[in-house]
Amino acid sequence: MTTQLVYRTAVPEDLPSIAQHICDSPDDGTIWQRPTTIGDSRWLYCVMLDWMASCFLDPGKMIRVAVVPVTVEAAAAGARDEVIGVAIWIQRILKDGNIVVRQWRPQEDKLVVTAILEEAKQLFHAKHPNPPEPPSITSHVEALARSRKAMPPSLSTSSPSLHLYGIGVSPSHRRQGVARTLIRWGQDHNEIMYVTGESGGLNLYRACGFSIIRDTQIWLDIFGKEISAEAVEKGDEGWKRDKGGCSMAEAVWVPEGKEVEIRGTVYTASG
Repeated sequence: MTTQLVYRTAVPEDLPSIAQHICDSPDDGTIWQRPTTIGDSRWLYCVMLDWMASCFLDPGKMIRVAVVPVTVEAAAAGARDEVIGVAIWIQRILKDGNIVVRQWRPQEDKLVVTAILEEAKQLFHAKHPNPPEPPSITSHVEALARSRKAMPPSLSTSSPSLHLYGIGVSPSHRRQGVARTLIRWGQDHNEIMYVTGESGGLNLYRACGFSIIRDTQIWLDIFGKEISAEAVEKGDEGWKRDKGGCSMAEAVWVPEGKEVEIRGTVYTASG
């Protein structure tokens, strides 16, 4: 019999598993890795441990997880739920005439989070004493920074909305509706939602009803050189992951009965 998944708010003890799922997510591989290291995210794990620890210590970030729950007997023996998916959310609300970040939860105990973080790193280094060196990513980082700087400010930071800050699902549980269910939690808030994703993630977001925001898509080759939309339409594949390139864009989801105008284009629930 298939175990029923449970979706809940994350706790600090989930940190090690969450970091691994973020490493394996489609939105990290193409910016952070090169073709020779795709599929080997060991070097990235400690980076993501630090990042996720900072998310746990920020009450403005809601971390939701999908888990395979342990039995009562197993829990009594010290077993923990198996985390198989994660989504991180930021909500901006209007308060006293200003756009502010919603504080979702109380502040986590920093000593507890730090202890879990350090233990996870120690276990990782004991298992992988010589993880692969990080590949050179300078060209992509600089090119993406230039492209983002040239864009107008995102409405995800300047208007009431939800921002899908990160999402990841265990490879063994993909294509089973886990990511869609994690995203649906945000959609149930009936707020305009924004997300920035790479090519792999954008396919998921489109399937969940998001629309690519016009003029935000960027295509880069392995050297960080931008590829034009016209070249992509003509068949240039230098931006694809297996070529060492990457592509990213901002997307928006609009609930029924609402609309949003972004840079002269109106987006509704139908696209």
